[in-house]
Amino acid sequence: MEQYHHILVAYDKSEQSRKALRQAFDIAEYNNSLVTILYVADSFGLNPTNPVVLGAIDDYYKSEEYTLTKSLEKIVSERDSKDKPEVKIITLKGNAKRKIVKFAKERKIDLIVMGATGKHGTEQNIVGTTTSYVVNHAHCQVLVVR
Repeated sequence: MEQYHHILVAYDKSEQSRKALRQAFDIAEYNNSLVTILYVADSFGLNPTNPVVLGAIDDYYKSEEYTLTKSLEKIVSERDSKDKPEVKIITLKGNAKRKIVKFAKERKIDLIVMGATGKHGTEQNIVGTTTSYVVNHAHCQVLVVR
């Protein structure tokens, strides 16, 4: 059986990403692994030149990052286990699927855990576009959680 040292959870605030987070914690406890939770705030392709618009966007990202971090810290602290894994929370801006793959490779991640579909997924999708991209482009194993 493969030993995982560093697990990346792609988190997007969806129910499936919360399930992926719980699954990653279980795997991490078994392997005594580090867990990094990665949230990528979509930049929506924006590249504004107006300083007022840029300031508003930065304020939005800071607020989003603060709220998300507090929410994830609460989830981690409520985990009822004596073997809680070490957890890091990272937020980035940009295209989620590309950022996840790049981050995983740069940080030498052993396993990526993510939901089958995310907050933009629909019931008709078997696997979301972000998940499909990560599965096909990641350098490491990817566990897709339903």
